[in-house]
Amino acid sequence: SDVTGQYPVAPSATADGRLVVANDRGDDVQVLALGRAQARLEWFGHPGGTVVAVGTAGDLVVATTSRRQVVVYDASGRRLWTWAADELVIAAPVAVPAGGEGTADIVVAARSGTVTRLDARTGTP
Repeated sequence: SDVTGQYPVAPSATADGRLVVANDRGDDVQVLALGRAQARLEWFGHPGGTVVAVGTAGDLVVATTSRRQVVVYDASGRRLWTWAADELVIAAPVAVPAGGEGTADIVVAARSGTVTRLDARTGTP
């Protein structure tokens, strides 16, 4: 079930320098291109539920939600996959090297104490 409430979401940055944030209602992930004088919204995603944390893995944008899900988008905002965690993931997802050149995995830690390593491109644990 969905965990209600608003969460303070720390921003993250993609490998190419775009800023990843949650909107003011907490229900969308926004990716902003930073210019010299302003930020421009490039795309937004609606992962479902309230955004709890955001992170990046290279050009991928990762959001965790109050529905106990990890949702990953590609650089253009297309949803790639969703993974169901056993409990709320309140810490920002972390990218770690996967062993191949230019590849990464995503590590998430649930409130239950479960730590899971996910293939960044497929979501496979």
